[in-house]
Amino acid sequence: MNDEPTIHRVDPDRLAPGVWSEKFNRFNGEGDIARAYSADTITMNERVRDPFIFQGNLRTSISLSGGVAKAYQLVPMDDFRLDEVVGQEPIEDWDARRSTELGFYHGVVVRYRSDWFVLTGPPVYFEPGNVVQPGLFA
Repeated sequence: MNDEPTIHRVDPDRLAPGVWSEKFNRFNGEGDIARAYSADTITMNERVRDPFIFQGNLRTSISLSGGVAKAYQLVPMDDFRLDEVVGQEPIEDWDARRSTELGFYHGVVVRYRSDWFVLTGPPVYFEPGNVVQPGLFA
């Protein structure tokens, strides 16, 4: 595998953290990649927030720092090799798990709405960049 992480440059609005509104009890102006952050819900109840779509694939963010997001792809449980799934068994070597090329969350089973998915690595990174939209007939 490649040692260099995959970095995608996206419209900065997709990474925007948004501003909390007391009136509406939610964030306003939050980008879809930032809104998909789910590391906390994965550890608490195996659920992910609404994922974002990138290049036709569902993804969830597990880290947001300095305007850069780290994300994993969600693959339907039926499409994933079961021998790679990480269940509820205790992890013996946390450092080894974090340093694998596929990433710490690879193989973790999560739920989105009523469907089960598996997070697949390696993780990819999203950072703000100038995105050029191709013309309609380009």
